[in-house]
Amino acid sequence: MNSLNNKIASVAFRLVLGIVFIYASIGKIQNPADFAMAIENYRILPPSLSHYAALLLPWLELYCGIFLILGFFVRSSAYILSAMIVVFIAALIYALILGLDINCGCFDNAGLAQKVNLFKIFEDIILLVMGVYIIKFPYEQFAITNKR
Repeated sequence: MNSLNNKIASVAFRLVLGIVFIYASIGKIQNPADFAMAIENYRILPPSLSHYAALLLPWLELYCGIFLILGFFVRSSAYILSAMIVVFIAALIYALILGLDINCGCFDNAGLAQKVNLFKIFEDIILLVMGVYIIKFPYEQFAITNKR
């Protein structure tokens, strides 16, 4: 791929990832107790940590999504979201192994509740590929450089 194609793909992936995470964060921010319950359903964190995660994760999703769309802190935002996606994939796999019949917690509060399944893992892998691509080709419109 040439430089122009990398820029186009990077911007497209930034927009998609940004929109997905902003949209996913809104319902969680509005209903943190519901999101905390979704996290608890995975049986990974104790309830007290689930509540902290329910308060922190949606705001990270929101700000990183906004930064990706606006072109600020692109690489950092992509790293954070990619790390979160890896954790989400691990949690989904764990839930499948345990045979948990739970909603994934991705868009529960946005009216798009979906059960944990292999397709959710596949979706997250696609998002992870986008995040890694953005890390490799960040194309930050507002990058601070030391050019003289």
